[in-house]
Amino acid sequence: MPFIKPERRSAIDAWTNGGQKPHFALEVGDMCYTYYKATVDVWRADPCWKTAHMIYDELFNSRESYVTAEQITASNLAWQVFFHLHVMPYEMKKREDNGDI
Repeated sequence: MPFIKPERRSAIDAWTNGGQKPHFALEVGDMCYTYYKATVDVWRADPCWKTAHMIYDELFNSRESYVTAEQITASNLAWQVFFHLHVMPYEMKKREDNGDI
């Protein structure tokens, strides 16, 4: 899952920002973390339904950018955690503000 140890996050973040590849073997949770972090970074810049829609569209309608089934699974799991922790609290707040349907 995305919540990997901080030292793994630091190494992966450095690598994805042009640094050296980590000295450890990448695991499936590390891949999920990269999708999750990128998603949260975009969300924090503009937390709204339009952003959630755009993120979902990029993750799931641009499958040509995926190479392996593991990447598809990692992106799906990252989306599920992101949706639960970020989008639904936002949606529930909007429901309080605007009323239910």
